[in-house]
Amino acid sequence: MADGGFVGNKDEIKRTLAIDPDDLYSMGERKATGDGLQMLKEAGGVSDYKRIFESHAATVYSKTDPKWHNASLFDLTNIPLLWVNREGKRFTNEDVVYDFALWGDSVYQIGGYYYFLFDQATVDYLRQQALDWTSSFERTFCLLDKKPMTYQAGPYPQLDQDLNEGISQGAVFKADSIQKLAEKIAVDPANLRLP
Repeated sequence: MADGGFVGNKDEIKRTLAIDPDDLYSMGERKATGDGLQMLKEAGGVSDYKRIFESHAATVYSKTDPKWHNASLFDLTNIPLLWVNREGKRFTNEDVVYDFALWGDSVYQIGGYYYFLFDQATVDYLRQQALDWTSSFERTFCLLDKKPMTYQAGPYPQLDQDLNEGISQGAVFKADSIQKLAEKIAVDPANLRLP
Protein backbone atom coordinates (compact mmCIF):
# COMPACT_ATOMS: atom_id res chain seq x y z
CA MET A 1 0.00 0.00 0.00
CA ALA A 2 1.27 3.45 -0.86
CA ASP A 3 0.74 5.31 2.39
CA GLY A 4 2.38 8.68 1.71
CA GLY A 5 4.91 8.36 4.51
CA PHE A 6 5.26 10.48 7.63
CA VAL A 7 7.91 13.12 6.93
CA GLY A 8 5.55 15.84 8.19
CA ASN A 9 5.07 14.17 11.59
CA LYS A 10 7.80 15.47 13.93
CA ASP A 11 7.10 12.89 16.64
CA GLU A 12 7.30 9.99 14.19
CA ILE A 13 10.47 11.43 12.68
CA LYS A 14 12.11 11.65 16.12
CA ARG A 15 11.11 8.06 16.87
CA THR A 16 12.41 6.76 13.55
CA LEU A 17 15.58 8.71 12.78
CA ALA A 18 18.97 7.31 13.66
CA ILE A 19 20.35 10.87 13.81
CA ASP A 20 19.44 14.11 15.57
CA PRO A 21 16.31 15.45 13.81
CA ASP A 22 17.67 18.98 14.18
CA ASP A 23 20.48 18.02 11.80
CA LEU A 24 18.08 17.08 9.02
CA TYR A 25 15.96 19.47 7.01
CA SER A 26 13.35 17.72 4.90
CA MET A 27 12.56 19.10 1.47
CA GLY A 28 9.91 16.38 1.24
CA GLU A 29 6.13 16.34 1.34
CA ARG A 30 5.63 17.75 4.84
CA LYS A 31 1.85 17.40 4.62
CA ALA A 32 2.40 13.61 4.80
CA THR A 33 1.90 13.03 8.53
CA GLY A 34 1.37 9.26 8.62
CA ASP A 35 -2.42 9.32 8.19
CA GLY A 36 -2.21 6.53 5.61
CA LEU A 37 -0.27 4.35 8.05
CA GLN A 38 -2.80 5.01 10.80
CA MET A 39 -5.71 4.11 8.49
CA LEU A 40 -3.91 0.91 7.48
CA LYS A 41 -3.43 -0.02 11.15
CA GLU A 42 -7.07 0.70 12.00
CA ALA A 43 -8.24 -1.39 9.03
CA GLY A 44 -6.37 -4.38 10.45
CA GLY A 45 -3.24 -4.07 8.34
CA VAL A 46 0.33 -4.45 9.49
CA SER A 47 1.06 -2.22 12.44
CA ASP A 48 4.55 -3.38 13.40
CA TYR A 49 6.33 -2.82 10.10
CA LYS A 50 9.94 -1.68 10.05
CA ARG A 51 9.98 2.06 9.60
CA ILE A 52 12.48 3.11 6.96
CA PHE A 53 13.63 6.66 6.59
CA GLU A 54 14.63 7.39 3.02
CA SER A 55 16.13 10.77 2.31
CA HIS A 56 16.61 12.26 -1.15
CA ALA A 57 19.07 15.01 -2.07
CA ALA A 58 20.19 17.91 0.13
CA THR A 59 20.05 21.69 0.14
CA VAL A 60 21.39 24.85 1.74
CA TYR A 61 18.93 26.11 4.32
CA SER A 62 18.48 28.61 7.10
CA LYS A 63 17.60 27.33 10.56
CA THR A 64 15.99 30.69 11.35
CA ASP A 65 13.92 31.07 8.16
CA PRO A 66 12.74 27.77 6.64
CA LYS A 67 11.25 29.62 3.66
CA TRP A 68 14.58 31.22 2.76
CA HIS A 69 15.76 30.26 -0.71
CA ASN A 70 18.76 31.46 -2.65
CA ALA A 71 18.79 30.18 -6.24
CA SER A 72 22.53 30.34 -6.92
CA LEU A 73 23.51 28.71 -3.62
CA PHE A 74 20.86 26.04 -4.15
CA ASP A 75 22.28 25.48 -7.64
CA LEU A 76 25.79 25.06 -6.24
CA THR A 77 24.60 22.26 -3.94
CA ASN A 78 23.60 20.38 -7.09
CA ILE A 79 27.05 20.04 -8.65
CA PRO A 80 30.00 17.95 -7.47
CA LEU A 81 32.09 20.46 -5.52
CA LEU A 82 34.23 19.31 -2.57
CA TRP A 83 32.11 17.94 0.30
CA VAL A 84 33.29 17.40 3.88
CA ASN A 85 31.51 15.98 6.91
CA ARG A 86 31.27 17.46 10.41
CA GLU A 87 34.82 16.23 11.08
CA GLY A 88 36.15 18.13 8.06
CA LYS A 89 36.83 14.94 6.08
CA ARG A 90 35.77 14.18 2.53
CA PHE A 91 33.19 11.38 2.80
CA THR A 92 32.06 10.46 -0.72
CA ASN A 93 32.71 10.81 -4.41
CA GLU A 94 30.74 14.00 -5.02
CA ASP A 95 29.26 12.79 -8.30
CA VAL A 96 26.79 10.97 -6.04
CA VAL A 97 24.92 14.30 -6.39
CA TYR A 98 23.51 12.93 -9.67
CA ASP A 99 21.51 10.21 -7.89
CA PHE A 100 19.04 11.73 -5.42
CA ALA A 101 18.63 8.56 -3.36
CA LEU A 102 22.36 7.87 -3.04
CA TRP A 103 23.02 11.54 -2.34
CA GLY A 104 20.43 11.67 0.43
CA ASP A 105 21.57 8.35 1.89
CA SER A 106 25.22 9.46 1.93
CA VAL A 107 24.25 12.58 3.87
CA TYR A 108 22.03 10.63 6.25
CA GLN A 109 24.83 8.15 6.98
CA ILE A 110 27.17 10.95 8.11
CA GLY A 111 24.63 12.54 10.42
CA GLY A 112 22.36 14.64 8.22
CA TYR A 113 24.52 17.48 6.99
CA TYR A 114 27.79 18.35 5.31
CA TYR A 115 29.67 21.37 4.03
CA PHE A 116 30.51 22.00 0.40
CA LEU A 117 33.66 24.01 -0.11
CA PHE A 118 35.00 26.31 -2.78
CA ASP A 119 37.57 29.07 -2.88
CA GLN A 120 37.62 32.71 -3.92
CA ALA A 121 39.03 31.80 -7.35
CA THR A 122 35.91 29.71 -7.96
CA VAL A 123 33.68 32.57 -6.81
CA ASP A 124 35.49 34.97 -9.13
CA TYR A 125 35.17 32.54 -12.03
CA LEU A 126 31.49 31.80 -11.45
CA ARG A 127 30.54 35.47 -11.35
CA GLN A 128 31.44 35.72 -15.05
CA GLN A 129 31.73 32.20 -16.43
CA ALA A 130 29.68 29.02 -16.45
CA LEU A 131 31.02 25.61 -15.52
CA ASP A 132 30.48 23.01 -18.24
CA TRP A 133 28.50 20.87 -15.80
CA THR A 134 24.83 20.28 -15.32
CA SER A 135 23.12 20.51 -11.97
CA SER A 136 21.53 17.33 -10.65
CA PHE A 137 18.04 18.83 -10.73
CA GLU A 138 18.42 19.94 -14.34
CA ARG A 139 19.77 16.51 -15.28
CA THR A 140 16.95 14.64 -13.57
CA PHE A 141 14.06 16.75 -14.77
CA CYS A 142 15.35 17.22 -18.31
CA LEU A 143 15.78 13.45 -18.62
CA LEU A 144 12.27 12.85 -17.28
CA ASP A 145 10.77 15.50 -19.58
CA LYS A 146 12.95 14.44 -22.55
CA LYS A 147 14.32 17.98 -22.86
CA PRO A 148 17.89 18.95 -23.74
CA MET A 149 20.28 19.87 -20.95
CA THR A 150 22.37 23.04 -20.91
CA TYR A 151 25.40 21.32 -19.36
CA GLN A 152 26.11 24.60 -17.64
CA ALA A 153 26.10 25.81 -14.07
CA GLY A 154 26.27 29.58 -13.89
CA PRO A 155 27.33 32.21 -14.40
CA TYR A 156 26.15 33.79 -11.15
CA PRO A 157 26.83 37.55 -11.45
CA GLN A 158 25.35 38.22 -7.98
CA LEU A 159 27.28 35.43 -6.25
CA ASP A 160 29.07 37.73 -3.78
CA GLN A 161 25.74 39.17 -2.64
CA ASP A 162 24.19 35.70 -2.50
CA LEU A 163 27.04 34.41 -0.35
CA ASN A 164 26.68 37.39 2.00
CA GLU A 165 22.96 36.68 2.25
CA GLY A 166 23.82 33.06 3.08
CA ILE A 167 26.20 34.25 5.79
CA SER A 168 23.44 36.39 7.32
CA GLN A 169 21.17 33.31 7.34
CA GLY A 170 23.83 31.19 9.07
CA ALA A 171 24.00 28.91 6.02
CA VAL A 172 27.36 30.05 4.60
CA PHE A 173 30.76 30.37 6.28
CA LYS A 174 33.60 32.44 4.88
CA ALA A 175 37.20 32.74 6.06
CA ASP A 176 40.59 33.93 4.82
CA SER A 177 42.33 30.65 5.59
CA ILE A 178 41.64 26.94 6.00
CA GLN A 179 42.50 27.26 9.71
CA LYS A 180 39.96 30.03 10.24
CA LEU A 181 37.32 28.19 8.22
CA ALA A 182 37.85 25.09 10.36
CA GLU A 183 37.25 27.21 13.46
CA LYS A 184 34.06 28.71 12.02
CA ILE A 185 32.54 25.33 11.16
CA ALA A 186 33.94 23.70 14.34
CA VAL A 187 36.03 20.99 12.72
CA ASP A 188 39.56 19.82 13.46
CA PRO A 189 41.91 21.93 11.32
CA ALA A 190 44.15 18.88 10.89
CA ASN A 191 41.34 17.24 8.92
CA LEU A 192 40.45 20.30 6.86
CA ARG A 193 43.73 20.80 5.07
CA LEU A 194 45.10 20.94 1.57
CA PRO A 195 47.04 17.83 0.44
